[in-house]
Formats: sequence, C-alpha cells, structure tokens
Amino acid sequence: METWIDAVSTLRGQRRAAVLLTVTAVRGHAPREAGAKMVISADETFGSVGGGNLEMAAIARARQLIGQGSSAPETMESAAK
Repeated sequence: METWIDAVSTLRGQRRAAVLLTVTAVRGHAPREAGAKMVISADETFGSVGGGNLEMAAIARARQLIGQGSSAPETMESAAK
C-alpha cells in the first residue's frame, strides 16, 4: 500500500484534484488515532481513517469539494457525541 504522501505526489503529477483528509481529534473509542490521513480523488481513495459512516460521509463531502473546485480547508465533525 502506498502512503498518503505517495498518493498526493502521484495525483499531483497527473494534475488530478484530491482532498487530504486528516483526523484532527478523537473522542472515546475510534478505529484510528488523531493524525490518521487518507487521500480522496473524484474516483479513488488511498488509505483509510477507519471506515464506517464517518469515512463515507467524509468521502462524499471531499468529492463535493472537488466538484466545486474548492481549495479552502474545512473541518467536519461527527454527529455522534
């Protein structure tokens, strides 16, 4: 498996838009620690931040951002408290 850095480098070389997703904080039990990363392009994902609903929602949002051509950072919080 390639690293997130490899994925960013490959996508950049291909001039393909992508989002770098980073887990910034974890409350309670979580499959991955803060700092975990994955890369999302319009049609591929590289790595995982643990799967589940949070990852699927984050992938969907990342693809919306790619479609909008957005380059601004965004913070997304899980609805589960």
